[in-house]
Amino acid sequence: MQRGGLVDENILLKVPIPGSGWTIRSGEKGDESIRRWHKENEWFKVTISHGGPHPEPAQFRIGVDDAARQNLTSNLQSKELKTGLVNNYPMILWQTEATLKDGTKTFNLFLYIKGNDANYYVQRRWNSALVSDSEKQLWIDYMLTISVCDNRYPEHQSPKMEEAWPGLYYDSKSTNGVSK
Repeated sequence: MQRGGLVDENILLKVPIPGSGWTIRSGEKGDESIRRWHKENEWFKVTISHGGPHPEPAQFRIGVDDAARQNLTSNLQSKELKTGLVNNYPMILWQTEATLKDGTKTFNLFLYIKGNDANYYVQRRWNSALVSDSEKQLWIDYMLTISVCDNRYPEHQSPKMEEAWPGLYYDSKSTNGVSK
Protein backbone atom coordinates (compact mmCIF):
# COMPACT_ATOMS: atom_id res chain seq x y z
CA MET A 1 0.00 0.00 0.00
CA GLN A 2 1.32 3.43 -0.90
CA ARG A 3 1.72 6.15 1.68
CA GLY A 4 -1.67 7.59 2.65
CA GLY A 5 -3.42 4.99 0.48
CA LEU A 6 -3.49 7.47 -2.42
CA VAL A 7 -2.89 6.17 -5.92
CA ASP A 8 -1.83 8.28 -8.90
CA GLU A 9 -2.13 12.07 -8.89
CA ASN A 10 -4.65 13.61 -6.46
CA ILE A 11 -5.69 17.04 -5.25
CA LEU A 12 -5.86 17.47 -1.48
CA LEU A 13 -8.08 20.01 0.17
CA LYS A 14 -9.29 20.19 3.72
CA VAL A 15 -12.99 19.77 4.38
CA PRO A 16 -15.21 21.16 5.51
CA ILE A 17 -14.39 24.27 3.52
CA PRO A 18 -14.68 27.58 5.41
CA GLY A 19 -18.18 28.83 6.13
CA SER A 20 -21.51 27.09 6.47
CA GLY A 21 -24.70 26.56 4.52
CA TRP A 22 -23.04 25.11 1.43
CA THR A 23 -24.87 22.85 -1.04
CA ILE A 24 -22.49 20.45 -2.81
CA ARG A 25 -22.70 19.05 -6.33
CA SER A 26 -20.29 16.81 -8.22
CA GLY A 27 -20.19 15.75 -11.81
CA GLU A 28 -18.24 14.84 -14.90
CA LYS A 29 -18.22 16.89 -18.08
CA GLY A 30 -16.08 15.39 -20.82
CA ASP A 31 -12.53 15.16 -19.48
CA GLU A 32 -13.38 17.30 -16.45
CA SER A 33 -14.31 16.34 -12.90
CA ILE A 34 -16.11 19.15 -11.10
CA ARG A 35 -17.06 19.60 -7.45
CA ARG A 36 -19.01 22.76 -6.58
CA TRP A 37 -20.10 24.21 -3.26
CA HIS A 38 -22.84 26.84 -3.60
CA LYS A 39 -24.90 29.18 -1.45
CA GLU A 40 -26.69 32.43 -2.16
CA ASN A 41 -24.43 34.75 -4.20
CA GLU A 42 -21.31 32.66 -3.49
CA TRP A 43 -19.61 29.53 -4.76
CA PHE A 44 -16.42 27.52 -4.56
CA LYS A 45 -15.52 25.18 -7.40
CA VAL A 46 -12.76 22.66 -8.05
CA THR A 47 -12.26 21.55 -11.65
CA ILE A 48 -9.86 18.79 -12.60
CA SER A 49 -9.09 18.72 -16.34
CA HIS A 50 -7.63 15.41 -17.47
CA GLY A 51 -7.42 16.10 -21.19
CA GLY A 52 -6.06 18.84 -23.39
CA PRO A 53 -2.99 20.98 -22.90
CA HIS A 54 -1.26 21.62 -19.60
CA PRO A 55 -0.50 25.35 -19.82
CA GLU A 56 2.01 27.01 -17.55
CA PRO A 57 0.36 28.94 -14.68
CA ALA A 58 1.00 32.43 -16.11
CA GLN A 59 -0.44 31.37 -19.49
CA PHE A 60 -3.50 29.87 -17.79
CA ARG A 61 -4.16 33.09 -15.86
CA ILE A 62 -3.89 35.19 -19.04
CA GLY A 63 -6.37 32.85 -20.77
CA VAL A 64 -8.91 33.02 -17.92
CA ASP A 65 -8.61 36.80 -17.60
CA ASP A 66 -8.82 37.36 -21.38
CA ALA A 67 -11.91 35.12 -21.64
CA ALA A 68 -13.58 37.10 -18.83
CA ARG A 69 -12.78 40.39 -20.56
CA GLN A 70 -14.16 39.14 -23.89
CA ASN A 71 -17.29 37.41 -22.60
CA LEU A 72 -18.28 38.88 -19.24
CA THR A 73 -16.87 42.34 -18.59
CA SER A 74 -14.58 45.00 -19.97
CA ASN A 75 -13.46 46.36 -16.58
CA LEU A 76 -11.72 43.30 -15.10
CA GLN A 77 -9.04 44.11 -12.54
CA SER A 78 -6.66 41.19 -12.01
CA LYS A 79 -3.91 40.94 -9.40
CA GLU A 80 -1.38 38.15 -8.90
CA LEU A 81 -1.13 37.06 -5.27
CA LYS A 82 1.42 34.24 -5.46
CA THR A 83 3.33 32.12 -7.94
CA GLY A 84 5.73 29.30 -7.30
CA LEU A 85 5.47 25.64 -6.42
CA VAL A 86 3.09 23.57 -4.33
CA ASN A 87 4.58 20.12 -3.60
CA ASN A 88 6.90 20.75 -6.58
CA TYR A 89 4.04 21.47 -9.01
CA PRO A 90 3.86 24.93 -10.67
CA MET A 91 1.03 27.11 -9.31
CA ILE A 92 -0.49 30.57 -9.41
CA LEU A 93 -2.99 32.28 -7.11
CA TRP A 94 -4.69 35.49 -8.24
CA GLN A 95 -7.75 37.63 -7.62
CA THR A 96 -10.11 39.55 -9.88
CA GLU A 97 -12.74 42.22 -9.38
CA ALA A 98 -15.26 43.24 -12.00
CA THR A 99 -18.73 44.47 -12.79
CA LEU A 100 -20.35 42.02 -15.17
CA LYS A 101 -22.45 43.07 -18.19
CA ASP A 102 -25.62 42.43 -16.16
CA GLY A 103 -24.42 44.81 -13.41
CA THR A 104 -23.37 42.12 -10.92
CA LYS A 105 -20.21 43.03 -9.02
CA THR A 106 -17.91 40.06 -8.43
CA PHE A 107 -14.79 39.26 -6.46
CA ASN A 108 -12.93 36.04 -7.34
CA LEU A 109 -9.96 34.11 -6.06
CA PHE A 110 -8.35 31.62 -8.46
CA LEU A 111 -5.80 28.88 -7.87
CA TYR A 112 -4.30 26.89 -10.72
CA ILE A 113 -1.91 23.98 -10.24
CA LYS A 114 -0.29 22.37 -13.27
CA GLY A 115 -0.10 18.65 -12.61
CA ASN A 116 1.45 15.90 -14.69
CA ASP A 117 -1.79 13.93 -15.23
CA ALA A 118 -4.26 16.84 -14.98
CA ASN A 119 -4.73 20.56 -14.41
CA TYR A 120 -6.33 21.69 -11.15
CA TYR A 121 -8.39 24.88 -11.24
CA VAL A 122 -9.99 26.23 -8.07
CA GLN A 123 -12.29 29.27 -7.98
CA ARG A 124 -13.91 31.09 -5.06
CA ARG A 125 -16.50 33.65 -6.18
CA TRP A 126 -18.60 36.23 -4.42
CA ASN A 127 -21.32 38.04 -6.39
CA SER A 128 -20.65 41.13 -4.34
CA ALA A 129 -17.89 43.72 -4.28
CA LEU A 130 -18.27 44.03 -0.51
CA VAL A 131 -16.14 41.15 0.73
CA SER A 132 -14.36 41.95 3.99
CA ASP A 133 -10.58 41.87 4.10
CA SER A 134 -10.74 39.20 6.82
CA GLU A 135 -12.95 36.95 4.65
CA LYS A 136 -10.65 37.44 1.65
CA GLN A 137 -7.63 36.55 3.78
CA LEU A 138 -9.38 33.50 5.26
CA TRP A 139 -9.96 32.16 1.73
CA ILE A 140 -6.49 33.08 0.46
CA ASP A 141 -5.00 31.20 3.41
CA TYR A 142 -7.33 28.25 2.80
CA MET A 143 -6.54 28.09 -0.92
CA LEU A 144 -2.81 28.13 -0.13
CA THR A 145 -3.31 24.87 1.84
CA ILE A 146 -4.58 23.07 -1.30
CA SER A 147 -2.02 20.71 -2.75
CA VAL A 148 -1.52 18.06 -5.39
CA CYS A 149 0.37 14.85 -4.71
CA ASP A 150 1.44 11.72 -6.56
CA ASN A 151 3.04 8.91 -4.59
CA ARG A 152 4.58 7.48 -7.78
CA TYR A 153 7.18 10.26 -7.68
CA PRO A 154 9.43 11.16 -4.73
CA GLU A 155 9.15 14.90 -5.48
CA HIS A 156 5.33 14.83 -5.26
CA GLN A 157 4.69 12.57 -2.23
CA SER A 158 1.51 13.01 -0.21
CA PRO A 159 1.88 14.14 3.37
CA LYS A 160 1.67 11.50 6.03
CA MET A 161 -2.02 11.32 6.76
CA GLU A 162 -3.79 9.98 9.76
CA GLU A 163 -7.03 8.06 9.34
CA ALA A 164 -8.92 11.03 10.77
CA TRP A 165 -7.23 13.62 8.53
CA PRO A 166 -10.09 15.91 7.46
CA GLY A 167 -9.18 15.95 3.80
CA LEU A 168 -10.95 15.32 0.56
CA TYR A 169 -9.10 13.62 -2.26
CA TYR A 170 -10.25 13.85 -5.82
CA ASP A 171 -9.59 10.68 -7.77
CA SER A 172 -11.01 10.25 -11.26
CA LYS A 173 -10.83 6.47 -10.94
CA SER A 174 -13.29 6.25 -8.03
CA THR A 175 -16.93 5.64 -8.83
CA ASN A 176 -18.18 9.09 -7.91
CA GLY A 177 -15.08 11.14 -8.69
CA VAL A 178 -14.28 11.64 -5.01
CA SER A 179 -12.75 9.33 -2.45
CA LYS A 180 -12.32 10.09 1.23
